[in-house]
Amino acid sequence: MLNYIIKFFITPVLIGMPIYFGYNLYTGKYNDFLFDIILKKVEYELYFKRNIDKLLTIEEEDEEKEDDIDEFKLYYNGEIILHASLNESIKKCKDYPLQLYVKTINKIKNIYRLDNSENKQNVFNSEMVFENKLDSPFLQVELKQGGEKILLDKGLSDFYFNGNKILDEIFLKWFLNYYNYGVELQEEYTIKIMDNDINFFELSNEDYIILNNNGFIKNEENKNEENKNEENENEENENEENKNEENIDNFEYETDI
Repeated sequence: MLNYIIKFFITPVLIGMPIYFGYNLYTGKYNDFLFDIILKKVEYELYFKRNIDKLLTIEEEDEEKEDDIDEFKLYYNGEIILHASLNESIKKCKDYPLQLYVKTINKIKNIYRLDNSENKQNVFNSEMVFENKLDSPFLQVELKQGGEKILLDKGLSDFYFNGNKILDEIFLKWFLNYYNYGVELQEEYTIKIMDNDINFFELSNEDYIILNNNGFIKNEENKNEENKNEENENEENENEENKNEENIDNFEYETDI
């Protein structure tokens, strides 16, 4: 029975299939089908050739990349901008009114204004200063001069660090040039600020602000605070002197008895 099945069914099929497919291939019946297979093969080969580098570096991209860090100092005297490495000492720049410490991390700028005092610069710690960036204290900062209004909408966020002094006259001269605003600061100008609480402030060429964790303070407020502190210290000293005089009087009175 088995031999019968093999002889009359399976054998004809095995012999007939190659003849059938061979004939169809010869007549071109399967040309489109074969062309599609070859086209797909070519497409996959091209894809792998183009993306082999990406496919091989997937694991490397998943690994933590090292930060690209660059640090330098920037000096400005109202006309000239100089850059210097941290190890480079430029004596003539010590008296420049604007001295900045610039630290870029993966092309993101962090800038802090240095005190002109050499002693304070020597103890400046960039890691501590740039560790915590402040939220923007401004809703809008606008420069008004010569009937023109310029919105200062780029660059200020690079300075959002506690204690940073900005927006005074020498700062604005450099800032407009460095961040390509296309205008020069005039002698008479006004800076208009709207803070996050919708309060409005104006700065003249004699003013500046200092950023802090609560927002910012104007120079006048800073001076008032300093004056209050001095007055409080004087009052405390006077009170101590009066107490000392009273104690002396009491002591003399008791010894007389």
